[in-house]
Amino acid sequence: MQGITPGKDDGGELRVIVSRSHAGTVEETAQKAFERRKVVVTPAGGAGYKAIEVVEDKQDVYVHTTIIKKWDICAGDAILRPLGGRQPDLRGSDINYGHNLD
Repeated sequence: MQGITPGKDDGGELRVIVSRSHAGTVEETAQKAFERRKVVVTPAGGAGYKAIEVVEDKQDVYVHTTIIKKWDICAGDAILRPLGGRQPDLRGSDINYGHNLD
């Protein structure tokens, strides 16, 4: 798995998978962060499914810009970490899955 760094990629297509029901501003956010790349958004259901799409290199990133419960994303994070991937928040910080923490 390769990391994707905003503003440092040299063009080409960026495949972004998003929530089918909560796309929010993902397309605009991704296009702004990766201005030198063409952003192609794919809506899909199931946070775990979206994480697997990234693991299988069918998508480059899974971005969620609206409120989401941590239990919706922890399984995907558990799959990505041993493979060298990350599922950070929008600020790039690791997500804390501890009890009663936002």
